[in-house]
Amino acid sequence: MKQNLMKKAVTAAIVAILPLTGCSLKKDTSPTMVQKSTLPQSGNPADQVGIPGVPGASIPTSKAISLRIMNGVKNMAVPTAGNFLASMNQLGTNLPENTNPNVATGFDQVPLLAYAACSDIAPTAYGITQTATSAAAADLTAARTNLIAAGVNILDQHTGGLASTGPLATGVRDIFGKLLDDNARIAGQTIRMQFISVCMTASTFGAQMMGY
Repeated sequence: MKQNLMKKAVTAAIVAILPLTGCSLKKDTSPTMVQKSTLPQSGNPADQVGIPGVPGASIPTSKAISLRIMNGVKNMAVPTAGNFLASMNQLGTNLPENTNPNVATGFDQVPLLAYAACSDIAPTAYGITQTATSAAAADLTAARTNLIAAGVNILDQHTGGLASTGPLATGVRDIFGKLLDDNARIAGQTIRMQFISVCMTASTFGAQMMGY
């Protein structure tokens, strides 16, 4: 899979799902929690401050990222075994270790970790019964519905079910469908590769969500 396609897919997923997580982004307007920031209101969550001098957004560190990926796939991949473990060992301290969004680095490594974890999971775990190694166009088309469902299922784990039931649920499915269709135009694409693609996209988004 081409790297630029994955970047576009992850960006699209973020744009589509972020409004669904509004419950975590919504500011508390109670008298005791009135915004006290003197920073310019740029619209960037990292600029929003609840207590002067303390960023309102918190970056997940390497441990939180690995646990989020594991939880997103319902423990079918774990950071203590398989490619997931190998990737954790190789990436080491390249993953974020500082919760401050102004100085944290290493988010560009998260897709690699998500890829490794997703490669440990058999597509059959998500009801994809077609031959996992098949590259036949007919098989890719037949698996498309279940592949989309797999991506939505993983996003549901990260968003409390909003990926499938929220106001933008149709858009979420469309994004995964577009990703699969784009991938299918790449020579040699297989069902297993398609599964890893949707799993990686959903897991990367879930692992990179910032806390407030």
